[in-house]
Amino acid sequence: MAKFFFHVLALVLLVTSSASAHTQLDFGKLATDIKNYVKANTTEAPTTESTPLPPLLSGTVFGATDGAADEIRDAVEPGEIVRGVTIRTGERVNGVSIIHQDLSGNPETLTNDSDMGGEPQTLWLGSGEYFTTIEAHTGEKDGRKSIFFIKLTSSLGNSISGGTPTDDIGTETAQEGYQLGGFVGGLGDEIESIGAIWAAIKP
Repeated sequence: MAKFFFHVLALVLLVTSSASAHTQLDFGKLATDIKNYVKANTTEAPTTESTPLPPLLSGTVFGATDGAADEIRDAVEPGEIVRGVTIRTGERVNGVSIIHQDLSGNPETLTNDSDMGGEPQTLWLGSGEYFTTIEAHTGEKDGRKSIFFIKLTSSLGNSISGGTPTDDIGTETAQEGYQLGGFVGGLGDEIESIGAIWAAIKP
């Protein structure tokens, strides 16, 4: 900015000194010359417009992919507040539920449960905390793939997990601006496949 100012000042001095040999300085022409110089040597800052985020993103599905199980596809509305999750697990994963507050402030629960037993456990989120990572372990039961283990981790590093870990591990983390808002997958006697539905944090 200082360098540009001195360029303009030099232009003024040049025009002024050139005019000293004449009878009268043309201030109108001087102003026009300065205006033209400024216009030629400045650029406008580029305008940026933020692109709205897609409201929901379907994540990678882990486990069985043959489509034989009943479909899971439930998610909160973008901007709704996720309060916690409940998982029901034994040797494998039997159910997953999202506890959330809708846009009217009413508490609701999205439940995907096989009703085949398992111990429920719930992790509640604090203010400004979101679930951002899903980890699912796949194994085989009766010749079919099934979800043996699940772990959900929040933006503050808190986690909930259950089931039996295996070596076939899948993980996915939310993109910036998204939270775990639901699940996609397949539900039979147990959860046979699962993936995250990522919901925009801001509506």
